[in-house]
Amino acid sequence: LDRAEFYVDGVLKETTTSFPYTWRWDEKAMFKHTLEAKVYDSEGNNVSTGPMNVFLFNPLGGIEKTQP
Repeated sequence: LDRAEFYVDGVLKETTTSFPYTWRWDEKAMFKHTLEAKVYDSEGNNVSTGPMNVFLFNPLGGIEKTQP
């Protein structure tokens, strides 16, 4: 893998280029959101988790999302 991208509500929040390709969502978030992770190889080919709907109550931040 070349990189992984993490999106919240369609907005790119993090790009990581090293294993284990994780991102810590450490911001306030409440109610319904859409999460998505995309991974790319060195040729630009990619695979996506597709949009995943989540409902959460996280007034203080600190949720971790790991690439599937």
